[in-house]
Amino acid sequence: MKLVELDAVAPEGLSHDTAILKRPLLRSGEAPGLTQFARSTIPAGRATSPHAHADMTEVFFVLAGLGRAVVDGRAHPLGPGACLRIDPGETHAIEAGADGPVELLYFGLAETTA
Repeated sequence: MKLVELDAVAPEGLSHDTAILKRPLLRSGEAPGLTQFARSTIPAGRATSPHAHADMTEVFFVLAGLGRAVVDGRAHPLGPGACLRIDPGETHAIEAGADGPVELLYFGLAETTA
């Protein structure tokens, strides 16, 4: 068992965008197949850089705010309650709208080979 309080976790930059902060609640190795479980806020008018993961599926849940996800060049609107799965190899970026930040809860799952 492990209990983590969000307020006790120090913010750190995303690996691909150090100016955008996350609070990792669980890290790689703390649960089978999990690469991380974190909360992040993308500031108004900002976006993550487009990137892809060859060996990881990511799942994002929008807690608050309006924005969009750009996946393989196609834009998809995001709002509270939206759940987005990004498959390995899909190039993606998450953008916050100009009116406010987008708050995300997300996790990554390592791809396994049989």
